[in-house]
Amino acid sequence: MDLKSIFNRRELFKLAGLTGLTSILLGSKNSSSEEKAMIEPVEMGFVFFTAEEAAFVKSYVDILIPADRFSPSASSCGVANFIDRQLSGSFGVASRTYLQGPFYTGSPSQGYQKPFTPSEIYRKSIQQINEYCQKKYNLPFDMIGVKNQQRVVDRIHSNRLLKDSELMTDFSKLILQNTKEGFFADPVYFGNKNKVSWKMIGYPGVLALYSQAIKKFKGKKYSAPIYSIEDID
Repeated sequence: MDLKSIFNRRELFKLAGLTGLTSILLGSKNSSSEEKAMIEPVEMGFVFFTAEEAAFVKSYVDILIPADRFSPSASSCGVANFIDRQLSGSFGVASRTYLQGPFYTGSPSQGYQKPFTPSEIYRKSIQQINEYCQKKYNLPFDMIGVKNQQRVVDRIHSNRLLKDSELMTDFSKLILQNTKEGFFADPVYFGNKNKVSWKMIGYPGVLALYSQAIKKFKGKKYSAPIYSIEDID
């Protein structure tokens, strides 16, 4: 399975549920000052990930969302930091999920039926993938180069890296979902640095009412300020 067919940026928007925006919003173009802000990389510490794990996740999410003419890479937008903060909290320990067993193979409609929390899925998977890369390339995942990283990610998402590994299947689904969430989330959650994804698609942010702007911007670029939760007093 080719990575381009899995991680096509247009398909990523569809999966994230953000393609219902009007052509007015999609036609926006950033000013030079906004573009400069968009490419400023995120530099902040990690709470859950070790240095080795953080390097892995930053490299991995950049394969899922690489830098292009539309936006910086996922890690430059803070996606790895978003995932780190999520895993350090209640999501990471699956605080609302029953995990005492017994565990049986269920139908897709029955949801998750396994004993691992999201933080455990990440930690175990990163270890196994790095061990695979050490054996094959004599280097951890983050140091094997983009082409080899693409090959490894392709094998993970087509369930060909480690034979019959349910853990890899769970990990591939989880990190893809979390990458989308981090890329499009409100910046208050440490992803979507400088509202970069919102600017890219023309999403106006969290303001509650836009009815007064419909006539003003009909058929035109929506140029009003974009608001995050952290911008609201």
